[in-house]
Amino acid sequence: MTDPRGETQLVADTAEGEGNHPLVTFALFAYNQEAYIREAVEGAFAQTYSPLEFILSDDFSTDRTFEIMQEMAAAYEGPHRVILRRSEVNFGTAQHVYAVSELATGALLIVAAGDDISVEARSAKIVEAWQAAGKPIACLHSAAFQFEDDKEKREFRPSRTTGTLTRERQIEMVIKGGGPFLSPTCAYSIDLFRMFDPLIGGSIIEDGVMAHRSLLVSTLIAVSEPLVLIRTSPETAGTGYSYSKPHRWNRFVRSRMISYLNLINDVPKSGLDTKTTRKLQRRWRKQVRQLSMFILETDGHSSLFARVLYSMKYFLFYPRGTKLVFHAVDALKFVGFIDRNSLGPLKRKLRALWREAG
Repeated sequence: MTDPRGETQLVADTAEGEGNHPLVTFALFAYNQEAYIREAVEGAFAQTYSPLEFILSDDFSTDRTFEIMQEMAAAYEGPHRVILRRSEVNFGTAQHVYAVSELATGALLIVAAGDDISVEARSAKIVEAWQAAGKPIACLHSAAFQFEDDKEKREFRPSRTTGTLTRERQIEMVIKGGGPFLSPTCAYSIDLFRMFDPLIGGSIIEDGVMAHRSLLVSTLIAVSEPLVLIRTSPETAGTGYSYSKPHRWNRFVRSRMISYLNLINDVPKSGLDTKTTRKLQRRWRKQVRQLSMFILETDGHSSLFARVLYSMKYFLFYPRGTKLVFHAVDALKFVGFIDRNSLGPLKRKLRALWREAG
């Protein structure tokens, strides 16, 4: 097979599912994760559900990630189809996910990151929950364990919603904002990708757009069991940004702007009333304008005075999805006034005080 969005190889084949066992696509997305990709692929290949098709997709890594994926695909002796794919250039997560969705032939697309590990029953539990809900166009997500490199030290993270949300509750979440799921645990009906225009390229963020698409036109279904081991590290696609690394920060800010542009294009397709549609579009345009204020100069070293001013601007104008006190902590961390090692304990202490205050 040849994909205009990248090199694609068909490694093995299997018959499509039918009846109570629909074909499901398990897609693993990787970029420069050679230290972890082997465990991620092993978690994929260990899935107990059948039938599956695996898509192992590399976004033009500069390390050995793709070579390891090739080796493991070639050694695979299971019954399922394995599609090996590599982007011709580094797309960024959003376009990478969309390119893989075009290859998928399963009814559901289960997404997995190249540094996370899926439990063996993940696909089976996802299909079970989807069938119990009547097989709607859906986004399914779950609880997870969060860990660093020591897998014995795991922190349980519950799913952000429970059960199956009503349409009214989903629209309420769109209007109020906030993430409805742990994105590394998600699976989507393939139809959810077909209902909207392609994700805009150049962005390392896809989960915000997929969250809103899911809330707007699909059914959100939570599985209470932890189905993914989410690896944490100092720098991931959504964390580890700082004033001292302007190139990395600027790519993240531009990605957030692109995400909001996607949402502005998406919302007219949702069936919401005109008043609500215009309200949401105005809000997202405002956030694009706000974010444009936070592109950093990329040369020279910043003075203490400049860092103080930036932290104040961050606190006052950067679009936030957390409570004000945590936003203030993030502002201080970003410019280096709080180090990463003390940030976790400080946030936990603040959360405890917040709960005690009611």
